[in-house]
Amino acid sequence: MLNETPLQSFIESIGTSLHIPGLTSAMFNADAKREWLRGIKGNIKDIYQRNKILYTYLEHHVNTKGQPMTLQGRPYLIQILMDESREMVVQKSVQCGLTEIALTRAYTSSCEGRSVLYTLPSHPVRNRFVANRVDRQLKVSPYYRAQVRAAVSAFGDKSSDARALKHIGLGVLHFVGSNTEGEFSEFPADELIIDEQDLCDPDNLGLAKDRLSESDYKRIMRISNPRKPGAPHSIGRAFESSTQNDWHVECDKCRHEQVLDWHGHFVLRGKGNTWRLRDKDGRPVCSKCKKPFDRLGNGRWVARYPDRKVSGYKISKLFTPSADIKEMFDAFLAALFNDTALQIFYGSELGEYYIPKSAGLTLDDLANVVDTDMDEWPEVPDGARVVMGVDVGAVLHYKASYIDKEGRRVAVDIGTASTFRELEDVADIFEPDLIVIDAHPEVHKVKEYADESSYDVFTCIFGSPEQVMPFKYDDNKDPPVITANRTAVMDGAFAAIKKGEVVLPKPAEVVDGFFRQMQTPTRQWDPDASKGRGRFIWTKGDGQDHYRLCDTYEWIAAQVLDESQVWGTILNT
Repeated sequence: MLNETPLQSFIESIGTSLHIPGLTSAMFNADAKREWLRGIKGNIKDIYQRNKILYTYLEHHVNTKGQPMTLQGRPYLIQILMDESREMVVQKSVQCGLTEIALTRAYTSSCEGRSVLYTLPSHPVRNRFVANRVDRQLKVSPYYRAQVRAAVSAFGDKSSDARALKHIGLGVLHFVGSNTEGEFSEFPADELIIDEQDLCDPDNLGLAKDRLSESDYKRIMRISNPRKPGAPHSIGRAFESSTQNDWHVECDKCRHEQVLDWHGHFVLRGKGNTWRLRDKDGRPVCSKCKKPFDRLGNGRWVARYPDRKVSGYKISKLFTPSADIKEMFDAFLAALFNDTALQIFYGSELGEYYIPKSAGLTLDDLANVVDTDMDEWPEVPDGARVVMGVDVGAVLHYKASYIDKEGRRVAVDIGTASTFRELEDVADIFEPDLIVIDAHPEVHKVKEYADESSYDVFTCIFGSPEQVMPFKYDDNKDPPVITANRTAVMDGAFAAIKKGEVVLPKPAEVVDGFFRQMQTPTRQWDPDASKGRGRFIWTKGDGQDHYRLCDTYEWIAAQVLDESQVWGTILNT
């Protein structure tokens, strides 16, 4: 029955002021809606005929659990599903449903006989994506199974079930990793879908677009979580050149329409750095009538630049049904003072870029963590765990701390050692549970020290700035090796001080060079980094940052001991 289709069910449930391009031409009241519904009941097939992606999404597409798609609670998706622009850009938060739409577009095009190039950041990501998502969907959906069988009949079994190449219907779907140039050289395409553009190799993306040159169809869809602010090929740059559609939500109290904003509608800063929710139940507060309203209420897309050719959308968790605002607030509080963690929060939760100003530790920041009651270096309490961070240079700078019951690192000694033997003598005083030491420049001497030390020693190297996790370690090596994202781990150590998770006794104030070197590095945007694509870095301070690095290595040691992964996915900035 037509009135039992997923589309009809959705239409009958929408709010009276939802604008649906292609279905309704304007906002309408309840009486107009009822009249319109009576007229549309016999036209569902016509709507589906004009909107094949909408049809496939609602009638045939399923997630990896075999569950059908629905627009209930996600009215913001319908315009994107029905958008027929030659090029579309979506800057998005996580878990907002866009990957399912991208896959629906890909499957639909292939079923209609077109060639689709689906681009993911890398080869390994491509392999996991196809194995865990695509292969399951093609098996679970009866419609997709039938289309694959038709392709097998037409093209043979081997060519239709490769990891990278999927024949579906009369078309073909090619999944590629953007880090492999050769994959873009021989596949002519009608449609290009770029998933997680900010993580893709920008040079090869240019090659991907060239694969459309011989097609009359030529469609491009770009979607990404915002990860690389300012980069020329970022999703943010693409969105800036688009129609820039924003989702406007109507206040159910005063009918004022507004674009939901984290700071403007949900959270409020108090004295100092205290924050609270504007509404105790996590509802947004209207910017006009100042009353809480339903963030999932009536809404519509409004284009800032409707005459532009590229369609652009920005999606935030703030208007998605899966979001828990109180959990988001807890994540926001945990991320405060840590620019890497804030970039994760803004990108993953809000679909926005977080652009920090140049930052560094100040004298006040350090003074705030000095315990004025500690006139001397404290002794290590019985049973407390001890961590040490060591930076290697002309001399060995070190910092040693115990971890108190609140999880704070309380410094027990800060200083220098002339030799590794002298460093071991210092370690003998505090018997550290873990020492993290700079692996360079004295690679052989550091390894020799680690092998001969009475304590667990991990060496640390700064790896690729594109590394996703803040650090990873391999304890199968001898000695164990930590590979760290320099910006991310220095962000972590910086945030620990800003949040009062470090305690310094008064003698730390007179350690030669300590306060000065802690303040030397600053976090800045380097436009020349990453082959001219730019990224945030902590400056190296002309070699006068030894103690800042000691503190960072010590912070890493504490994280390893705690075995905590509070970071989530680290942004590649």
